[in-house]
Amino acid sequence: MKKDIKRPGRTKRRIKRVLAFFYVLVFILAWTFLMFVYGPGRLVNLMGITNGYILTFLVAVFGGISALSSTSFYFFEITLVLGGLNPYIVGILGGLGLSVGDSFFFLLGNKGREVIEHYKRSKLGRFSKWLSRRPNWIIPFIAFIYSGMTPFPNDVLMVGAAIADIKYKKIIIPIILGNIFLTTVIALLALRGIIFIT
Repeated sequence: MKKDIKRPGRTKRRIKRVLAFFYVLVFILAWTFLMFVYGPGRLVNLMGITNGYILTFLVAVFGGISALSSTSFYFFEITLVLGGLNPYIVGILGGLGLSVGDSFFFLLGNKGREVIEHYKRSKLGRFSKWLSRRPNWIIPFIAFIYSGMTPFPNDVLMVGAAIADIKYKKIIIPIILGNIFLTTVIALLALRGIIFIT
């Protein structure tokens, strides 16, 4: 009987994951098509420099909210940098946008008590326990390294920190710095031809 009650929730979560994956795939395919038709430079010219920077921030916010769509943001970022946008400005705006999106996950973990109870029974619960056992002074370093030097989605860290009752102000600055660091490094590597999308 309990299993039957749980199935609709699991089915909804699976549908959401499939839809999120589908949206990201469509975005990447559409962006790839536009890039091949117009090229990065012409795409940036069509959008305009200012619009390119605004879109960088907005796509990054969307990427921060969904772990899957952060991939589409990096793809988008690389195209804009190759099209002529300043990699440092793209890195800063992208990092700030991702941090705004990450903050939604902290809010979810902090306010959504039912979600927290679910996560406590999962691997994320074990991560939050591990995090809560670390000394206070090391938490900002963990947050920076996790967000700026690993490929893992930041929502894991943000929800885990909220469950571990770590204060938002303790981790948000390292998260912002880590996101800016990672997006700037990706932009610079793309500009130097080390990362490419063609």
